[in-house]
Amino acid sequence: MSAIDYLKLLRPPLLFLGMLAPYSLMVYYGKWGTQEAWYILLAIAFGNCAFNVFNEIADRNVDRVLKPWKPIPSGKVDVPSALLIAFLSWIASYYFLLHLEWTYICLGVLGYLGAFVYNVMQVRCVLGNLALGFTYAVAAYMATYPHGLEFVVPWMLLVMGFNIAVQVQDVEGDRRVGLRTVPVELGVGNAKILSSVLTVIAALLFLRLEWRFFPFFLASWLVLGANAFGEYETFCRYLGRLSMIAGFGLLLV
Repeated sequence: MSAIDYLKLLRPPLLFLGMLAPYSLMVYYGKWGTQEAWYILLAIAFGNCAFNVFNEIADRNVDRVLKPWKPIPSGKVDVPSALLIAFLSWIASYYFLLHLEWTYICLGVLGYLGAFVYNVMQVRCVLGNLALGFTYAVAAYMATYPHGLEFVVPWMLLVMGFNIAVQVQDVEGDRRVGLRTVPVELGVGNAKILSSVLTVIAALLFLRLEWRFFPFFLASWLVLGANAFGEYETFCRYLGRLSMIAGFGLLLV
């Protein structure tokens, strides 16, 4: 094992997005520049790190089938070490959360509960995707509170639609290990329809916002492309993630 393997365990693209998103939202909504803003950013960033690692641990059996090169299924990082990193990250997140007022503490606890349902209980059906979207929505609302619901709601829908599209890609591996995801329970066709409906609603809501939110509108349509064109699914999903990063970057302009 090496430092690179542990870095991969943290899922750097998602970790980067998990830090960029709250920072850019706080800048856009005029909350950046205080000690409280730093506590919010660090609570969300460490919480995101814990979520990513817990997700890698929870999905290790599926990854042995679909992505055996990843740190845990390849044996480059053992589960006890990964658990230690996840718990230390969660403790750090909770430490910074406790420096905030009660509204943020309550929001943070709700976010942790959503992550617990998705990762620890491994609920990956429609309810699990709702818990995942809710967790991301809570993080966004912490960064924008008491404003920002016009962004938080479509963001939650986009996250849910995007994740269901990813589950469609992983459906065969999930079936083999007995993981009950949306496409396993509802069928691939119905899962694509649900993902598409969620992202269309998200796109329409993003379209109502100012021009700097256009990349999120584009990301929604790229999820539709992933659902519609199987051969370009991976390409569309990567472009979708890049569009999200571009969207948060534009909020800094």
